[in-house]
Amino acid sequence: MVASSEGGFSGAVLDPRDSTGHSFLVVTDRGPNQTADGKVFLESIAYHQKILRIRRSGPGHLLLVATDSLRLDQGAWTTGISPVWAQSTERAFGLVEGRWVPVVADSAGFDFEGLTTDGRGGLWLVDEYGPRLVHARSGSPGEWVIDRILGPGRGLPEVLRTRRGNKGFEGIARTGDGRLLLALQGSLAHAATLDPEVVAKRSRLVRLVVLDPDREGGVRQYAYLVEDTPGLGKGRIGDCLSLPDGQLVVMEVRKGKHGNSGRVDLWKIDLSEATDLGAFDPGGTAFGGQTPEEMGVATDQLALKGIQPVRKTLWKADVAAERKEAAPKAEGLVRMADGSLVVVFDDDFRGGAPFLEIP
Repeated sequence: MVASSEGGFSGAVLDPRDSTGHSFLVVTDRGPNQTADGKVFLESIAYHQKILRIRRSGPGHLLLVATDSLRLDQGAWTTGISPVWAQSTERAFGLVEGRWVPVVADSAGFDFEGLTTDGRGGLWLVDEYGPRLVHARSGSPGEWVIDRILGPGRGLPEVLRTRRGNKGFEGIARTGDGRLLLALQGSLAHAATLDPEVVAKRSRLVRLVVLDPDREGGVRQYAYLVEDTPGLGKGRIGDCLSLPDGQLVVMEVRKGKHGNSGRVDLWKIDLSEATDLGAFDPGGTAFGGQTPEEMGVATDQLALKGIQPVRKTLWKADVAAERKEAAPKAEGLVRMADGSLVVVFDDDFRGGAPFLEIP
């Protein structure tokens, strides 16, 4: 059990400072909060995100080693307050003297949901608000310093601006050739003929973005189709993982419709024959009158338009079967040195058991 006053754990990656492969990092999200009707109610507007270092000394034995803070290069600590461009979908309110009051947008505001290494001792993190890709270098002891931020139209596809509130980037992994795989949590509200919000809720098409952040251009976008079955509902992406042999894994989460009936599946994916959506649709305009997301509502339309989704093969099924109640909040996945997996759950700062080991 890891004893910590922190919570809201998201993402997971092996600690680049530990060459043994027995430690991993997790990042916290925007802090204790509630959401409703496009609003974010932050219970602590002073909260700033942390990166926790956790060491696994053996099966079932996890120890908190360090809690590091995140700050901008200019010195400001990060917060969970939504920035200006996210206020339309996630207007921030803070709890002040027992009342909820509007909070001024914060340029240092982030909602971190995943992280991976850069291969040089630093980290890449993904944020839901932008959605954004954020680089952090190791700073003074106990801190990570954000020194680079990419967003829609600034290194990332412009179409990502159409993300739904609280449905931005959720997963990230570094591929065998050093590129980054970024995964949205759910479908974009991107439509030409239908209601964008309806499309985002019903479409099975979720975009994966692949890029080399150190090289201009070369950004690829692929269609990943989440599962949608009676009783479990439509899936969403919780995290991504790169295996030692170079294979990529997507952790797909389904909430379930009958109480404690969540499910977490791990899918190996193959991008080699998938259509690059950006090559045909660089500005986010429609494919023959429809967007890819609209075609993802009735997926037979994808083949008719010549769009080949990412090939997916079930690798490990229902890995959180013993944690059905927590399964819908599975938001991190890491492979340890001995080949075992650790699933990380977002406990919403409410306590509980945020980690599940899978032999």
